[in-house]
Formats: sequence, structure tokens, C-alpha cells
Amino acid sequence: MTRALQSDEICVITPTKGRPVQLRKMLETLAAQTAPPGQVIIADGGQDVEDLVVSFADRLNVMWLPCPEPGQIVQRNYAMGSLAPQIRAVAHIDDDIQFSPEAFGVIREYWNAQEEDPAGISFNLTNMPEQAPSMFRTLFAMNSRPFGRVWVSGYNAPLSGIDVSIKCDWLLGGATLWRRDILEKYKNPVGSVPWAICEDLIFSYPIGKSHVLLACAEARALHVDDILPQSYERARSRTRTAVLWRAFFVEQNADLSKVAFFWMLFGQILGRSLGLRHPTAEVRGQWVGTVQGFAHCMMCSFRRRRVAP
Repeated sequence: MTRALQSDEICVITPTKGRPVQLRKMLETLAAQTAPPGQVIIADGGQDVEDLVVSFADRLNVMWLPCPEPGQIVQRNYAMGSLAPQIRAVAHIDDDIQFSPEAFGVIREYWNAQEEDPAGISFNLTNMPEQAPSMFRTLFAMNSRPFGRVWVSGYNAPLSGIDVSIKCDWLLGGATLWRRDILEKYKNPVGSVPWAICEDLIFSYPIGKSHVLLACAEARALHVDDILPQSYERARSRTRTAVLWRAFFVEQNADLSKVAFFWMLFGQILGRSLGLRHPTAEVRGQWVGTVQGFAHCMMCSFRRRRVAP
């Protein structure tokens, strides 16, 4: 068994850009921890929250890090260069996460209870919408149970709202405590993109093939954001992008199946078609985006080209 992880050996890295309200609430819950992390780095892509971050300096060992290029993955990677020497574990935390007071103490205890250091452990986001299991989901290789499973179609069952701690196939991108050496060894292939949907799945799933990935039920947190209804165009664009990134994920892993992926997409089109009986602009955009993503992926497959989101 390795040496126990201490609180001052944990660093939080939070990429942010133009979201001071969310960031303030996240920092308040960090400052209220019974076992606060030893270092906090706010990687600021907008370079506009310095005063906010500095205002927490009397409660947290926090630094404001202006980033030369925006993009959450780029900002996280940039912040790695500012880690204190004693840091052994790095928490990738989005700016819209809020923690229960004991969350960091509990996740550290769970880490130390393992026979060997895990590659990473996700916090438990307890307020995410439930994805109920169903025969329809099972038929189209996208069931939501068991938690943390990645199906052959490339669909990832959720990690949120778990009742017991679990071993899983993937980890959350914005609510996970990682071993420092894992982050230094493995690089995220997604890179600098405007919207990094599926980046956590793409990054963590290959790591889970050779390292232990866990989710801790008692390390509770909330995802709190002002999610407004999307316009038709935004919903269409984002849904199409999500389809392409999942196709990229399937292509990157030989144990996954393109046939199962297309079957899953067909099921999603059928499911979204039911929403067209009483469509909103967002629902119509999601349906069209799924169809466009499906068509683009089919075209790439016929031409034997890789999908390039």
C-alpha cells in the first residue's frame, strides 16, 4: 500500500472564462471544506476574474493564472506547469460545481482506503437529471445502467446520482480527482476546441483499460448552472458536434463497434422523433443535429475516412 494522500498534496485546477457568478460559488464551497485542498489554481481564459480570486486568498491557497489561450483543456494543461512540488493528486473541477463541506475529506479517505492509488476518482453529482433504464435504451445499446459503464456503441452510462461507490469505465471531466503522474503521462487528444463535449470520455476510457477508475458516492457535489432553452441553431450545432465527437471516440478504441454506434444513433433519431409531436425550437434543433451527424458519419464511413469533428 502506498503512502496515504494528505490534503495539502491535492491541487484543484479550474478553467474558467467570463463566469464570475459560478466561480464565486465554487470557491465558497472550496473554502468551506472540512479538509480543504492544499493548492487551488484558477486558469482564467478570459483574464477577468483576478480580483475575485484574490479575495479568497485569506481562506484558500489560491492563485489566479491568466491563460494565453482559452479552451478548458488548454487551460488545464497550462495550469499543470504551476503545480506545487508536493502535489500528488489534481482535481479537475468545472467552475459550476459546488461541494458539500465534507466532499474533499471523504474522497481522500476513499482514495486512501484502496490497496493501491487509483488513477482517478469522480465526485458524485447528486442533482443531475436521472436517466432511467428502459428496454428501448437496452435495445439500442445505450442503457443507463450499470452506472459508469461504456457500451460497445460508445454510449457512456452516467456516473451521477450513485448510491454506492463503484469501479467504472470512464470519469467526469469537471469533477474528478486524478493522480498527478497520470495527467503528466496521458494527454487529451481533443485539444483546443470551442466546446469539449465527450472530452472526459475520450480521455479517461483508454486509461481505465490499464488503471483503476472509481466514483465515490459519499463525495457529494452539485452541478449548478443557469441552463436556458437553446435556440434551434445552437441545439442543432451542439447536437451534431456531440455526435461527431462520439464517433471520434468509437474510432479511437478498437474494442468499440461502428455498427453498434450507428444502431445507437438510429435509436436516438427514433427517440427524438417522438418529441416532434410537440416540438420546441430546441427539440427540433436536436433532432436535425442528430440526423446531420448520422449522415456525416455514414458519409465518412462509406469513403473510409475518419470523422474529424
